[in-house]
Order: sequence, then structure tokens, then C-alpha cells
Amino acid sequence: LRFLGHPLRALLSDLQRHRALMRATDAAIASASKQCSHFPIRAIVRAVAENLQTSRVTARDISSFVHDRVVRHPQLVAIGRHKDYAHFASRSTIDAERALLTDAARLSMSRAHTVCERTLSAVVGKHSGLTSEQVAALRHITRADGDVALLSGRAGTGKTHLLAAAREAWTKEGF
Repeated sequence: LRFLGHPLRALLSDLQRHRALMRATDAAIASASKQCSHFPIRAIVRAVAENLQTSRVTARDISSFVHDRVVRHPQLVAIGRHKDYAHFASRSTIDAERALLTDAARLSMSRAHTVCERTLSAVVGKHSGLTSEQVAALRHITRADGDVALLSGRAGTGKTHLLAAAREAWTKEGF
């Protein structure tokens, strides 16, 4: 059988390949968007190639289709290049990050959750195992200007113990 001069079987095969590419690409985009805040286009190409490795879709077709689909995808935004690969993020991730930064900026100007010195001293006295560095960090996150503070440290350095003391101080203050 022929359709417009082409064998019907070949046209059906092309349509099946196109549908398989579409499904695999959309699944890879959805998975990458859920797992990462941003991702390189090569991650999508790799996921689609792995998904379609037993099909008769060539690597060139996969790469071409994925590049076209990702660039034109209505829910993806190109955010730059890294190591010669275009990186993308979902619009929902960009919106969430923008909202988070707006909230952080607003909270950095607030002193609504500052703990008084008397409460802090009582909590420090109760948690006698805190090191001087932990006490300084506790003071920083409960008494410093702004309701946003960063606490970082290596594994096993007592961040969780410190945060338990901070939680107790905030709870005593009614927060």
C-alpha cells in the first residue's frame, strides 16, 4: 500500500517512532524537572536514548528531536550554558525560586522572631553541652537582625543539637 507515493508501512513506522520520541522526551523532562532545579539538555538526550535503546530510532534522530522539543517546550526556560551544554529549568521552579528570594528579602528586614537575652541564657544553661562556637551560632540565628540566618557546618559538628536549642528558645518566646 502507498500513501502520497510513500509505502504505508514506512509512514506508520515513522509515526510510531515520532510518538515514542515524544513520550520518552516528555517523560525525561518531567523526571528531570522533579529531581533537579535545573538540568543540561544532554541529560534529557541520555534519558531518551536509554529509554529507546531497543527501538529503531537513531542517535541523531534522538538528539535532533530532543533539542527541538526542549527548546520549544512551553514549560522550560533556558537559563544558560555550563561546560558547553545548554541548561534548562521549569517555569514552576523559576517561579518558586523567585518567591523564595522575595520572601527571604522581606524576612531579612524583620525582627519578629528575635529571642530576648534572658531566654537565650536560660536555654544555653540548659544545653550545657553546647560549645562556644555553637553558642555563638545560636546567638546569631536567634538574636541577629533579620528573620533569615544561615547555619552551615560539616557532618557531626552539632548543627542538629544547636537547632534543638534554637527551637526551644523560639518556643519559649511563643514563636
